[in-house]
Amino acid sequence: MFNLERDALIASGLKGEKSILDYHTKFDLISQEYVPRKRVDAPPLEMARTVFDSLWKERPNRYVKQGPFRLNQVIDAQLEHLNQPVGNCLGLTLLYNCLLRRTGIWARALYLENAFEVGPHVLTLLRIDDF
Repeated sequence: MFNLERDALIASGLKGEKSILDYHTKFDLISQEYVPRKRVDAPPLEMARTVFDSLWKERPNRYVKQGPFRLNQVIDAQLEHLNQPVGNCLGLTLLYNCLLRRTGIWARALYLENAFEVGPHVLTLLRIDDF
């Protein structure tokens, strides 16, 4: 069965179950901070917005062009709590989509060849007609 978090960590180059479990534990910390427990019954779109807003409120300087894109790098950067970028569009989308999966929201990634007239970009796609 496809597991976005685990498979993204493997695709990031992690080898061995211990490394994967170590990053799973780190991701648990991020999830506890950014996925609100008391709003679990909220509509999916509202939950997705809450997670998104909390990530950007905490780290408004989170995007950097050609920055880290591997999930393990983005997890480490997110945990540093410094006012420095966390990752590029792919890394940030992976982080966000993994957090959404923990709320039960199955978001998709969308690749645009020329987004915002600046070149390729990856974003999260939520289908609201399924909600």
